[in-house]
Amino acid sequence: MTVKCKIERRVLVTALKRAASVASAKSTVPVATAVLLEAGSGGLTVSATDLEVGITGTYPADVSSDGKALVNVKQLADIAKALPGDVVLEAKETTLSIRSGRASFKLHGMPPGDYPALPDASGDFSAYPVAGTIEALEKVLPAVSDDETRYNLCGVYLRGNRIVAADGHRLSLSFVPFMWEAAPVLLPTKALLALRGLLAGEEAFALGATGNGLAAKVGGMTLFMRPLEATFPDYEAVIPKDHQRSISVGREELTAA
Repeated sequence: MTVKCKIERRVLVTALKRAASVASAKSTVPVATAVLLEAGSGGLTVSATDLEVGITGTYPADVSSDGKALVNVKQLADIAKALPGDVVLEAKETTLSIRSGRASFKLHGMPPGDYPALPDASGDFSAYPVAGTIEALEKVLPAVSDDETRYNLCGVYLRGNRIVAADGHRLSLSFVPFMWEAAPVLLPTKALLALRGLLAGEEAFALGATGNGLAAKVGGMTLFMRPLEATFPDYEAVIPKDHQRSISVGREELTAA
């Protein structure tokens, strides 16, 4: 399937940056390190997944020939950042040609048919405000554990309007400005870091359940999240119910101390 389209360098760099935030950098599964480019009447659709988190979005492009290409996302992103201007992408079979001005590159990719299908996101979604959501994420994300031997602490727990993270030494609980009515879920850190980036500059986003997880729609992008298959600890059991002493201190003074 031959692909040919022209896209602004700035737009392509943004699309690949978002894709790279989700794709795996070290996976031994080639498609988990790749980006799928789909040229069609609506523009250029750019998708990536590490098989747990996925992202897809369509960007304006002048498409001469419809089709698909699947190449390593880091290699293409590095090339795109160095290009001087508008970019012409042309793919034939598994080879992608990249041209901009006098610069020309070729990447050998994979058969597009190897790319796994992303979940169906056509179901019911509810709209929520961005204001308050970013702040809540920033409060809990630093407390997520990076110890893979404690898998049930390597994510953020969403229940109702609460999000919670813990690493065995500290626990952070915050409140989002919406109520998640479905069953509690333990969301992967990578997904929420990507979501935080997508929410910047937006006013609202939509959240809904998919076949094997949930998805967020924001700014023309769809982010897919497969919950971690682990049981988050009973965080309420370690939060004291009563306090003998309470201290109030200014944030700036405490930060500077």
